[in-house]
Amino acid sequence: MGCVRILVITIHTIMLGYMVSGCNNHEYGLISENLEYGQKYTYNNKVDLLLIVDNSTSMNIYQNRLASEAPALINALNSLGLDYRIAAVSTDVRAGGSGNKFLGTPAVLSKDTPDFENLLTKKIQICNNGSTLEQGITSLKNAFGSNVSAAQNLGFLRSEALLAIIVLSDED
Repeated sequence: MGCVRILVITIHTIMLGYMVSGCNNHEYGLISENLEYGQKYTYNNKVDLLLIVDNSTSMNIYQNRLASEAPALINALNSLGLDYRIAAVSTDVRAGGSGNKFLGTPAVLSKDTPDFENLLTKKIQICNNGSTLEQGITSLKNAFGSNVSAAQNLGFLRSEALLAIIVLSDED
């Protein structure tokens, strides 16, 4: 019983301490100074878009479908306010094939290129007489590698731009 009495006295003492301290004139409130912390975001709007187009004999219908979507692609890029450039290579890397250099003239299109939509469509509808041994990754490597074709393609990649790659193929 002695332990219970000490515990009760201790609890009453603690409660009395809280009550006495509660009687002091404590003031609570908010700081009168208002501080705002914000972050400013700067988005990079530069995009370099490379199309890798399979030009084997089975691709005519797919090239036509993608070409029909060119206006929608252009509208989407413009509505996002992007500073974009577009180039294309084929998957035909054999000697004399078009997979080693950018297709068309001019080789690189931008939104300021005259007749942009028509030229983009021509880059997509390249033909279907390419090699049946499609080599899209090799085309990509050749376009930006250290060979002669890469030298022809200089100036397309901007160090501050996002590189986006669209591959149109019916192969694995």
